Amino acid sequence: TRYSFEHAFCSSPEELHRAILETTPAVIIYNYYALTMPWLTSKITRRYPMPCLGFMHEVTQKEADNATTEMFDYHLCPDPTVISRNPCIIPTKRLIPHFLSMQPEPIIPTFGSFGFGFGDKGFHELVVRIQEEYDQAIIRLHMPFNDIVDPEGKDHAFSTADHCRVAIEKTGIQLHITHHFMGNKQLLEFLASNTINCFFYDTAKKRGISSVIEHALAVERPIAITRCGMFRHVLNASPSICIEDNSLQQIIANGIDTVVPFYNE
Repeated sequence: TRYSFEHAFCSSPEELHRAILETTPAVIIYNYYALTMPWLTSKITRRYPMPCLGFMHEVTQKEADNATTEMFDYHLCPDPTVISRNPCIIPTKRLIPHFLSMQPEPIIPTFGSFGFGFGDKGFHELVVRIQEEYDQAIIRLHMPFNDIVDPEGKDHAFSTADHCRVAIEKTGIQLHITHHFMGNKQLLEFLASNTINCFFYDTAKKRGISSVIEHALAVERPIAITRCGMFRHVLNASPSICIEDNSLQQIIANGIDTVVPFYNE
């Protein structure tokens, strides 16, 4: 009730300028990411007198500590683990999409995962781990193409998918892999139709928090992860949801109670 928001899609300085003239904002919040918005520079943001804030999507503590006001007056850091030591950063909590599904839990244990088909996302490791614990299961992996580094799937997604298929050794294990684009609701329905959703990222990955967790939390199914730093905001779940600490069967048996505190936050 205190603020009015106008959402503008801008892909050039000219479109940004038109949007500012039309809305006459008191403050501008830029959903900024350098790889997708190379046209936005400090020279452009500083043309306008109103305060400006920018999202720091790949935020780490080091990047937050070193952030400057050259481009934005403040940086919004969607990472609840960031410690506010820099006056120009504003740590925020993660946002969970609104979702309501009446899908029943699958009869056959069904394991889901999604993300760009890079080798360090742990899809192959997930297939191997499931076969260590189960003789009958369904594995559903969704690997959409990355328009920037893997636009047709030829460099990563297809090879990762083939690697997973080769790993299937048990006749009772079904593997389904998709690559098409899913809208937000379709993705959430995909996750809701699984017994558990798993994200086995390489623990050496040192980047910003992965958004897969918010989508998985939204559908209220158990979650299994590795001790990757990109999941640092949920690593303290109790009982642990880390595959290094518990088996898939145990994480499923523990249910969603372990992640409800993160859902509420």
